[in-house]
Amino acid sequence: MMLRVLPSLPLTVLPAWLIAQTAPPPSAAAASYEARYAEVLALAPRADRIAQVSNLVLQRDAARFTLANGTIYLLSSVGDRTMGAVFQGEGTFSFSPPTRIEQDRLARFEMSRSLDARMTKLVLLFADSPLAEPERRVKLSAGQVPEETGAVEQQRQ
Repeated sequence: MMLRVLPSLPLTVLPAWLIAQTAPPPSAAAASYEARYAEVLALAPRADRIAQVSNLVLQRDAARFTLANGTIYLLSSVGDRTMGAVFQGEGTFSFSPPTRIEQDRLARFEMSRSLDARMTKLVLLFADSPLAEPERRVKLSAGQVPEETGAVEQQRQ
């Protein structure tokens, strides 16, 4: 099974996500909600923040992304904070719900109590700091962003 994970922030969730961010320094405060929203819509891979990764694991609760081999491109900032990344390469997504109820719910839709799926592309958006630990393990440098990687806006549609 091939899994393609793309951002899906409905307009009803986006305002709560923006409000839930920790307060940025006063110099980074957006002039308005519309200005901050425009930053989110303008997210794009940065050519100066690229890293080759091998067996990089991102774990959040019961979900695990294993970036086996490929390239990660950090996205432009929102409120002076890196809020996302794009990965292209080979990896897996694993999800094992901890409770019986969650396992039953997953089995209803996926016919399995856990997931383990291959992936070749991944777009991550986050409000916390999941890149703090991996940034210490990878070497970010400047490079070329492939044209198809820069098309984050087209992937959302």
